[in-house]
Amino acid sequence: MNQQSQFPSQPITIKINPADTSAVICPCGSEVFSEGVMLRKISGILTGSGKTTIKGFPVMYCVKCGKAVPEFVPEEFKPIVAC
Repeated sequence: MNQQSQFPSQPITIKINPADTSAVICPCGSEVFSEGVMLRKISGILTGSGKTTIKGFPVMYCVKCGKAVPEFVPEEFKPIVAC
C-alpha cells in the first residue's frame, strides 16, 4: 500500500534582505554576470556509442570581460576554463 504524506509539499520561501548579502565581484571589477553554456565533445569510446557526443555545461561569466566566475566553475573544469 502506497501512503502519501498528510502534509502537501510547498516550496519554502525565505525573505532575504539584499543588504545582508555580499556581492560576487569579477577581478575586472564588474558585478554583472550572465549564464552561458560550455560545450564539450565526448569521445564515442567513452560513451560506448561509437559516436562523438556533445554535452553542455552551464557556466556563469562576466559580461564585461567575458571570463568565467572562478568560484562557480567545477574543479575538474578549472584547468580548461579561462577564469
